[in-house]
Amino acid sequence: MLQRARKSLRQACRRPWRLLAVVSLLLTIGLGAALFGLHAWAGFHYWRAGRELERYRLVEARAHLESCLHVWPASFDVHLLAARTARRLDDYDAAERHLSRCQQLRGSLSEDVVLEQTLVRAQRGGMDSVMPYLKSLVEQNHPATPLILEAMARGYIRAFRFGDAAMLLALWQERRPGDKQASLLQGYVHEQIGPEQAAIENYRRVLEVDPEHDEARVRLADLLVERAMPAEALEHVQLLAARRPGDAYILVRLARCLYALGRPEEAEEIVDRIIAEQPRYRPALSLKGQLALTLNRPAEAERWLRESLTVDAADYYSQFSLARSLREQGKDEEALAAEVRLKVLEADAQRIRKIIQEDINRSPNDPAIRTEVGSILLRAGSDREGVQWLYSALRVDPTYPAAHRALAAHFDRIGEPQRAASHHRFLSGEPEPAMESGSAAQPAGRAAKGGR
Repeated sequence: MLQRARKSLRQACRRPWRLLAVVSLLLTIGLGAALFGLHAWAGFHYWRAGRELERYRLVEARAHLESCLHVWPASFDVHLLAARTARRLDDYDAAERHLSRCQQLRGSLSEDVVLEQTLVRAQRGGMDSVMPYLKSLVEQNHPATPLILEAMARGYIRAFRFGDAAMLLALWQERRPGDKQASLLQGYVHEQIGPEQAAIENYRRVLEVDPEHDEARVRLADLLVERAMPAEALEHVQLLAARRPGDAYILVRLARCLYALGRPEEAEEIVDRIIAEQPRYRPALSLKGQLALTLNRPAEAERWLRESLTVDAADYYSQFSLARSLREQGKDEEALAAEVRLKVLEADAQRIRKIIQEDINRSPNDPAIRTEVGSILLRAGSDREGVQWLYSALRVDPTYPAAHRALAAHFDRIGEPQRAASHHRFLSGEPEPAMESGSAAQPAGRAAKGGR
């Protein structure tokens, strides 16, 4: 056969037009194979994206969809799935870009695009305005019911309306028993409004379904340490440390477990390594101070704890340990001042906890409640969380003066005049400033518990 091919090629060389035809045929075959390969490659990434989304691996799914779009930039289905993935990652700008492209490709708004646009609005905090439409879909058992309940629940969490979120998550579990995303969000809600034991069980269920779910494992470990179960927590943190070596976030938790198990020297070795690489990492500074106090070095503990409080003045555990270290050094006057500060933090935490657990559920659209929490957190030094709460007040009522005043004063104080100016303009009667979107509300829950 090879000899026949060579013979045909020699004959073609003696006839230039036949040679050109052969070359053209080979190029066409090669180009077709290359195109087939590209489409197969894109199809593989689309399939993998779907598989990752089934496992709630959103970051990995987005990477596959981006690869797919390099080959299929005009695919409606890929852009729609990319929009949904971006929304679930809280990347709303990207979600809206993909949805705009979907509309261009179809020339009109399809039902799928309208639904996804509605879910973006719900997840960003506009749950009440879209509730009738989405509720009707859920009652009809629409195929997108889990996505609808997830977006609505996350919108309520974003608005700190944990009671409303809990009801939707219970419905989600009723419709899809054992869904790990529903269990994860239920765990987070139970962390905020209790009972914490229910949160522990939620995170355990997530790990039964997906042993590689790091967020559930970290949250479970934190709760176990807080509830005096450090031995079980240590097992989880050791698994995380093996998967994420050198991760300061995980290493601090490993040190906390060892500390709680009565192994402070081992814990201190880990903390020292973290501080050597990240000298301003607040969790490590706080734990270093607590360890020094436990190891009878109160003067050294004071230094580390004061450093921790310069990073986060609302850190309850640092303030508590600082008061102890001052007492042990005989600095009674300074200790008294620290204890007064501690009582203020305790009162503020109790007030925030009451608002989260009771007041917001009764008056979800009262901007005064949200402004109060934001002001408390700013006063305590929790700037990021305080700003989030104040912007949540403005999402409820963009014209609420007290929230604008608090934000203007805060940005003036920290030296951000441009951000302060928009709120000053509003207060002086100029056109309403553009709203800042803020980010997910999770840190505020930790602050309400005296977060570590």
